[in-house]
Amino acid sequence: MLSSRLLQPCRQLTFYEIQLATENFDESLVIGRGGFGKVYKGTINIGANVKSTVAIKRLDSTSNQGASEFWAEVKMLSKLRHCNLVSLIGYCNDGQEMILVYEYMPLGTLEDHLHTRLSCITWVKRLKICIGAARGLDYLHTGTGIEHGVIHRDFKSSNILLHDSWEAKISDFGLSKVSPRNQPSTYVNTLVKGTFGYLDPNYFQTGRLTRKSDVYAFGVVLFEVLCGKRAVDSTLDEEHMGFASWAQDSIKMGRLKQIVDCNMRGTISSKCLRNFGQLANRCLHSDPKQRPTMAQVVVSLESILALQETVYSALRPSGMPIFGRKLLKFILPFNRENSGYLGLERDNSVKEVINNHRLPSIVEEQPSFSYLEADNSKENDSVWAGDDINKSLPSIEGLQVSGEAIPGHEIQACGYAVNGTTCCAFRWVRQLQDGSISYIEGATNPVYIVTADDVDRYIAVEVQPTDGRYRMGKLVKYFANEGQKITCDPIMLGEIQKNFNLGRAKFNLSLWKSSSEIWVPATLEIKSSSYKIKLNGPNGSIIYNEKYTPNTVISLPTEKQFEFSIIDSEGFVRYMQTDYTSTDINCSRDVIVLTMRLFKQRVIDNKRRA
Repeated sequence: MLSSRLLQPCRQLTFYEIQLATENFDESLVIGRGGFGKVYKGTINIGANVKSTVAIKRLDSTSNQGASEFWAEVKMLSKLRHCNLVSLIGYCNDGQEMILVYEYMPLGTLEDHLHTRLSCITWVKRLKICIGAARGLDYLHTGTGIEHGVIHRDFKSSNILLHDSWEAKISDFGLSKVSPRNQPSTYVNTLVKGTFGYLDPNYFQTGRLTRKSDVYAFGVVLFEVLCGKRAVDSTLDEEHMGFASWAQDSIKMGRLKQIVDCNMRGTISSKCLRNFGQLANRCLHSDPKQRPTMAQVVVSLESILALQETVYSALRPSGMPIFGRKLLKFILPFNRENSGYLGLERDNSVKEVINNHRLPSIVEEQPSFSYLEADNSKENDSVWAGDDINKSLPSIEGLQVSGEAIPGHEIQACGYAVNGTTCCAFRWVRQLQDGSISYIEGATNPVYIVTADDVDRYIAVEVQPTDGRYRMGKLVKYFANEGQKITCDPIMLGEIQKNFNLGRAKFNLSLWKSSSEIWVPATLEIKSSSYKIKLNGPNGSIIYNEKYTPNTVISLPTEKQFEFSIIDSEGFVRYMQTDYTSTDINCSRDVIVLTMRLFKQRVIDNKRRA
């Protein structure tokens, strides 16, 4: 069963609400059409006096898709949450009406921009879109933190939606299947479904669906992004109607530069282009086992982007300080899936420099793939020679923690991997008042979300570098927030102080209802001496009312930015979730948690004085 605590607050809407949102399905609000039916732009209420622009997909009675795809989408998207997956806000199932309500993506689909709008997206922007989509697929395959992974089964450019910041979000989960995530070769026997041009030939021939089927479809999208051609292109000869094989044949004939989208020719670094073509080609390998995992694809794309951006920065005006004879690295947590060999060739001919004014977020070096390398470097040759037993141990230089170190914000470790470092293990730690160290459970990634638990404490990251021989170098530690204690920003602090002075506050949020395994709308009322949880709606009732005791615990899970739990005096746990779409800082999880903890502490202090 999928973990209940991963569910998003997705609510059932009435048909009347949908009619209001779409002005009774006004044709002028239609923003798309597909196999499911029409998609409307609409506005719905998501809270008291709060409206949100949404995309509303209505099932057409003549559609080939039906109830099974509809409920598959509801089930899947209500159980998964990631910044690169489209969010399902609600659904309507009223008689023959089956309607899905999503967050609105104002820039449409990647397919639109590549083939219809002809908006001439830059190469760097295309790379970033691919990275976002790859992260979304990687999350589905391995990163959901649940018992089963998810195979999308219909990944394509029209299912990559774009936010107004050009952030990619994967959509359309009607054909998705679950599969064990701890066995990459595990397959699901199923009827062959998908879209011609993106369909994995191995899956088509055997009916065995694996995560590598999604990898194949991703490879098609990579070539689509590079070439600007559709996955099925009628302008090609009959043998190459599915243009993936045409792109592969072009690479074999040494014509990679000739197939690049004419809008981008001359803007792509030759090494960047070669590595991108090799990666796309490997995703299309006829043997699924030889295709990379999506985790490996993410690493490779990030390194390609880093290379391209470094080339751009090298063309900027001179006078900027530079690093020579260094390798720029993107550090990822050490695990076998991320550190796999992608078969990308090493090239010693590049003469490029790294701008010292900028440390981008970093990926592990692939053992056979150096994507920034100074020419004629003896130090660098020793890294690759592999025969110098006495060479320096792997290490990290210039370790930093970037980002605002305040509750609710992300911070990220970044630095330079040297002396043959191929991967790094991460651990985020808190230093307590007495100087002792507490490792933060589950915080083993380069990115960490600061929480209320970190306030008034020191936060540091520990990085353990390792080389290809599994030799470990010196553990490197760096404190966030310039070595100062973590504090709230002034706005958050002001909200907490206001609640504390008033002695009360009320928050609309969601409560996990274990009996039916859904999130339900609720209100949390907190006062100076007690708290109350009440269900919303006409039949809403108070389900819990308790005074603070020393046994009351307000707890935060790791890497779940909007969730917290309240453990009452009898040990019963109630899981709560704030509105992830809200930008009101007063309703943020950390404000609620810190306010409740202050009230509880005051009660305990007053009892001690008495």
